[in-house]
Amino acid sequence: MLQKYADVGFLLNEQHEDLVDKGIAMLDYLIDCVRDGNPDNVQYGFLDPDIRRLQEEFIGDDYDLAEQIFSFTAPQILRSALTGGFPYIPASNLYFQYANEVDVQKTADDVWAIFYLMVVDFADQVRRTKEDRNYSPLVRRCRAYVRDHLYKPLTVKSIAERFHVSASYLSSVFKEETHQTVREFIRQEKMEEAKRLLQDSSIPIAEVGQRLGYCSQSHFTDVFRRFVRMTPREFRENGSKIIVENLTGRKE
Repeated sequence: MLQKYADVGFLLNEQHEDLVDKGIAMLDYLIDCVRDGNPDNVQYGFLDPDIRRLQEEFIGDDYDLAEQIFSFTAPQILRSALTGGFPYIPASNLYFQYANEVDVQKTADDVWAIFYLMVVDFADQVRRTKEDRNYSPLVRRCRAYVRDHLYKPLTVKSIAERFHVSASYLSSVFKEETHQTVREFIRQEKMEEAKRLLQDSSIPIAEVGQRLGYCSQSHFTDVFRRFVRMTPREFRENGSKIIVENLTGRKE
C-alpha cells in the first residue's frame, strides 16, 4: 500500500508505518465521503482515535509536515468533489480559498483544522449538488441563482422576476419542495458564505457584513449570532481553536 504513495517522502517513515497505513485508509475514506456528499461521516472520521493518534504522534507540532500533508491530500479531495458532481469553477475557487488560508496559518494544529473544514465543506457542496437534482427546474435555478448572487441584493420578488413567475408562486413551490422559505434559504447561504469569509483574517469583520448586503454591522452580528450561536468576532477568534480542541481533545 505504501508504494502507491512512494513519491511522498513523509510517508516512508518506518517508525510510523502503522499510522501511515491508517492515514492512507483515512484518506480513501474521506475521498469516498466527499464524492458521495456525506459531511457527517467526515466529522465522525476525524474523531476516530487512530486518526487522533496519527495527528498527535506523526504530525505533532511539525508545521512543515502538516502543510506537506495538506498539499498532497487537498488535490485528491478536489478531484473527488468533481467526481461527485460539484461544478469545476466553484470547486476550484473553494480549493484555492482553503489553500490560501493554509499559507497564513502558523501551527500544525491550525493547518489540521483548515483541512478538516475543507473536507467537510467539499462534502457538503457535493451533498447540495446532489440534493438539487431532486428539485424541479425552477427551484434548482432559484437555488443556483441565490448562491451565485450572494453579494447582490436578493429578494423573493427580484428572484421571481428573474424567472418570469410571480413571487407568491415561487414562494409556494420553493417551500413545498425544500420545506424552507426562499428567505430562509437566502439567509442560510449568506451565513455559510460569511463563515468562509471570516476564515480569511485579511478581510475586516465589518466588510464581511457589507459584502453580503447587510445594512449595518449590528444587523449582521445579530443574524450571524442566531444562525451560528456566536458572534462573527468570536467565530473568527475561536472557531479554529474549538475545532482543534474537538479534533485533538487538547485544550489550548
